[in-house]
Amino acid sequence: MGLLSEALQRDDITLPRAYQLINRSVCAVEKMKDMPGKHLKEVMESLEKGNFKGVTINPESTKGQVRINLPQFYQSLVDNLRSRHFALTASNRPAASSQSGEFETLVSEIDILNSQRWPINVDSPWFEGEVKLEQLCKRFRLSYASICEGFRDYIDNGGAEIPENLKPVVTAVNSLPVTSGDCERGFSTMNLVMSPIRSGLGIERLSSLLFISLNGPPVHLWDPLPYITKWLTTHRSADDTKSRKVDNLARQGQRYSSL
Repeated sequence: MGLLSEALQRDDITLPRAYQLINRSVCAVEKMKDMPGKHLKEVMESLEKGNFKGVTINPESTKGQVRINLPQFYQSLVDNLRSRHFALTASNRPAASSQSGEFETLVSEIDILNSQRWPINVDSPWFEGEVKLEQLCKRFRLSYASICEGFRDYIDNGGAEIPENLKPVVTAVNSLPVTSGDCERGFSTMNLVMSPIRSGLGIERLSSLLFISLNGPPVHLWDPLPYITKWLTTHRSADDTKSRKVDNLARQGQRYSSL
């Protein structure tokens, strides 16, 4: 579950990938009913030996304690996970069966954009896939006509490259929030940016700094030289015009260079 939690908090996680990871984790928990995990095996062996990492286990201390029915415990955990994660609305209540069905329908529609999930030797036009694509476009209120052409081109190139007119629906799908991780990262970043010594930041400046911090690019990929040059030539005080003169001379040279 720890690995699943870390994977779902990634900022590049998509809905189909999250759906796959959650189902995989549910299957893993379900298999533990018949095959205990590594840590459970270690506990069971320690109880039999009466010793855990050099510490003696007193049998008297376990008297009167009821052992957990492991198959029943794991099945209850599986049922709880399955009832909670198939939902299209944010809620702490288990999803209704209608919501579960609608969620699975959405995932099946999104799957057509994944070339690895296509049928073997699929040809364009693939009408079954286009029906799902049309439903997906309706969900995001996108123009189906141009996107359909892009989808056919996508099939023709074997899923090697996403055509430009298919990218709107791909971007919409990848923008679907999977968890509240992005919101939590946003609040954490805001607390770092708007520290007690920078409490006077205005909303516009704070919003810009948050956007840069959350969306990049990374500092090591950013070239500040063009921005510094522009600032030096446009925002210097009136009594220091040296940088402006240099810039004006350069512009004049460019203006008459063709003569």
